[in-house]
Amino acid sequence: MSSNRSIELVVPGKPMGKQRPKFARMGKFTKAYTPKETVAHETQIKERFAATYPNWELLDTGLILLVKAYFVPPKGASQKKLAAMLEGRIRPEKIPDWDNLGKIVSDALNQVAYTDDKLIVTGTTEKWYDMRPRMEIYIWEWDVDFFRSKQKERLL
Repeated sequence: MSSNRSIELVVPGKPMGKQRPKFARMGKFTKAYTPKETVAHETQIKERFAATYPNWELLDTGLILLVKAYFVPPKGASQKKLAAMLEGRIRPEKIPDWDNLGKIVSDALNQVAYTDDKLIVTGTTEKWYDMRPRMEIYIWEWDVDFFRSKQKERLL
């Protein structure tokens, strides 16, 4: 796997999922548009990628995507509950949904990190608690032996 390229990207701030399109009437017609919050978060991901990988050549092969979203625990959590959250014993069971977290990343990096998000053959999204809110994005070129080794390590 050493010849395969990979991406490790950290996007600081509160994780956000892809929002549903909005609709606006324009005379007799209805126009669909992407909410400005989604556009802003996708732009943040793209800019972070461009700064981290300035001379990147687009990947054009099967890909593995892992998105880890870290949320700040609720303020009212007891010390015992907070400790369990930070240890991973209690995980976020709130919005955004796991698939919307993965979708915002895969769409943002389309034509930025890879030629098309249809190349993602395996995708995993995880939600965690941490005092530093962020999204960690990992992308590897598909390799069955690499994938199986990560499964054994329980990383995918």
